[in-house]
Amino acid sequence: MLQPPYNCPDCTTINMVQESQPQSVIWAAHGGSPPLNRPMCDFDGSACPKSFVEQYLAIVIVAAVVPVTIIIAAALFITRSRKQEEERLNTL
Repeated sequence: MLQPPYNCPDCTTINMVQESQPQSVIWAAHGGSPPLNRPMCDFDGSACPKSFVEQYLAIVIVAAVVPVTIIIAAALFITRSRKQEEERLNTL
């Protein structure tokens, strides 16, 4: 019979130590919760959610082009109006 590496007078009972720290303390380095069983992006990165720009590319382009177009149109309108006003004043 193998002898245990420790001295125990009665080796028929087992003392178990139960962890008393909450999960939030144990997993504090991971934001307080254990890591997911399956990563959010899968193991090869194929399931990553699309970025905002990738998902809404058309809306992003329109949102960028429309204000620029409005600014250019306003600048042209103001320039044209001033030129017409100057011509009108010159005819008097």
